[in-house]
Amino acid sequence: MQNNIQKIVARNIAFLVGAQAITKGGIVIAILLLTNYLGVDEFGRYNFLLAYAALFTPLCDLGFDVFIVRHLAMHPEERGRVAGTVLSAKFILVLFSISLISISFYFVSGVPSLLYPMVLAAAVVTIRTITGTFSGLFRANQHLSLDSFSQIAAKLFDIAAVLVALFFKADLILLLKVLLVSALLQSGYSFFLAYRNSYLTSISFDATILGPLFKGAFPFALTSISVMIYFQIDVVMLSMLVNEHETGIYRSATNIVFGITAFSAAVVTALFPMIAKEYNSDRQTAVRTTSNAMFYSLLFVMPIAVFTTGLAGPIIQFLYRDSFAAASSSLRILVWWLPVAAITNILGYVLGAIGLQRKVLLISVMNAVFNVMVNFYFIPHFGPVGASITTVATELLGFVFLASIVRKHFGHVIPRDKFLRVACAALFILPLMVFGDRVNIILLGLASVAIYSIALFLCGAINKQDLKNLGFAIFTGSKR
Repeated sequence: MQNNIQKIVARNIAFLVGAQAITKGGIVIAILLLTNYLGVDEFGRYNFLLAYAALFTPLCDLGFDVFIVRHLAMHPEERGRVAGTVLSAKFILVLFSISLISISFYFVSGVPSLLYPMVLAAAVVTIRTITGTFSGLFRANQHLSLDSFSQIAAKLFDIAAVLVALFFKADLILLLKVLLVSALLQSGYSFFLAYRNSYLTSISFDATILGPLFKGAFPFALTSISVMIYFQIDVVMLSMLVNEHETGIYRSATNIVFGITAFSAAVVTALFPMIAKEYNSDRQTAVRTTSNAMFYSLLFVMPIAVFTTGLAGPIIQFLYRDSFAAASSSLRILVWWLPVAAITNILGYVLGAIGLQRKVLLISVMNAVFNVMVNFYFIPHFGPVGASITTVATELLGFVFLASIVRKHFGHVIPRDKFLRVACAALFILPLMVFGDRVNIILLGLASVAIYSIALFLCGAINKQDLKNLGFAIFTGSKR
């Protein structure tokens, strides 16, 4: 039974890693093309609109999308009425959110010329969240291949939209219109997948469960609000407190960092329903699986952090126009968000999966307040660099509290010895930094992969058995 559970998690992660790799790679390329096409100022304006709209996206589902994963994993017999009720509520909430975003922006921005683009951006961002509800249904039933197909399709639609906009040399408004069409197609395809696989054949609206759904999902909603503030408020504040040029510089760096999250995103998505289901019946397996997943997440991102810190300048020069050169300073700092977030994402989802989402909420609120307060000082004084420092510092603060709570209520999941060995292996690529101005960045990247792979064995981070069984053995929970 234990091995079956671990294999399900491994299989789901394999599906999701593949999906994330495809979608992240494609969308990063599209964003790079779009960034260079728009230029610093227009790219900053574009991100300001999307970031402002994104601040309101938690209102589109009020925590339902996350809650139904845990609820339906434990009560699959309620799928029909829960799905019908949540989808009905989502339609109303999306319309409400578009209206609220547009009205609030009119009074807050003081720039009437941006109101129409803001309405379009609001529609794009909120309609995209509909696919999240269908993803929740797929994940709750451990049918993550469908979730993978949905993710791939969503990103492919966005990639196609960006390419179409570039082909027609679209301005900002036309770009947003094309992205709106993409968002509608994404939702339609997710609906098609759900219907074709019998997820919608027995749905019904049940007003009597709205109360319990709201009550159960409310902590997730508040957590989403706090997390969204943490991830988007810096872009909004940069635009309002400094200017859109600095926003474009900062966002060009964050897009690189946030584009390197495929493996970590796949891990937390696959772990959440498994832990929710197995926590009470087989805690030892859940703890061991979480620990192994955490280790392999860090193994993936640590060398990226070291490599990017040493070669941020050549990386920015390789990816962007010369006008984005200042983004290298932000990139050197922001990249250290990756290893910290690889751990905190898992810790937060673990607490949510075992019913301690209120503690996650408390930490998320604390992070959001800390982020806003520190940004009010750092952004006016240091611009994009200040926002970068605040982002990493906020993630570190969350890690300290999450690690303490998980250890108390769940178990010891942080393999410190393995973490140190991974960090040691990553340091082996530092000598390559001296060649940054003389050797192509792609060749340096390939060389870093080779050196790091050998260093993992030399430092004892992994052994031949781990490599042989990668994909399944890392989740068997067996001790070395």
